[in-house]
Amino acid sequence: ERCFICYELRLREAARLAAEGGYDFFTTTLTISPLKNAQKLNEIGSRLAEEYHVACLPSDFKKKGGYLRSIELSVSTTCIVRIIAAAFFQSGNAAVNSKTGRGCLSVRCR
Repeated sequence: ERCFICYELRLREAARLAAEGGYDFFTTTLTISPLKNAQKLNEIGSRLAEEYHVACLPSDFKKKGGYLRSIELSVSTTCIVRIIAAAFFQSGNAAVNSKTGRGCLSVRCR
């Protein structure tokens, strides 16, 4: 149940941005994970589509080997992301947890 609240928060933001930006559709890549409930994500998306007047593109990216393909693609880019993350943390621009010494890095692709 807690996951469904998070699904809605994320999809609501996507729907809002799609409506504000004049886009025809919005969707999510969360359905690629075997741990995510694609049916529930699509139900929430459909409801938000009516609320924001923007179509939701239903998806289940884990079908037809989608999850395995995403792993294959991520392996080819892992080295680049690690180099960027290392440079980011060394520059002092990252938030670091004082107890664990670990930082948080969020990467957005546009």
